[in-house]
Amino acid sequence: MVLRAAGVGPAGFWQMATTPVALATYKISFGIAALASLINGIFGLIIAWALIRCRFPGQRLLDGGPGPGICL
Repeated sequence: MVLRAAGVGPAGFWQMATTPVALATYKISFGIAALASLINGIFGLIIAWALIRCRFPGQRLLDGGPGPGICL
């Protein structure tokens, strides 16, 4: 695919990249990525809230390591 795109030149590449099929695939890809980011953000906030507010076995061990604090 890269070789084909390199062989058609910038104008030909732009023409292929803006076909209705290509635009539909961009719309689907970016839409699903936005939805996944939204869901990830919501669940990330819920998990972060639960880790801060709730007491559970092994919490001191989890709090002691630098990794979880950096990840959250």
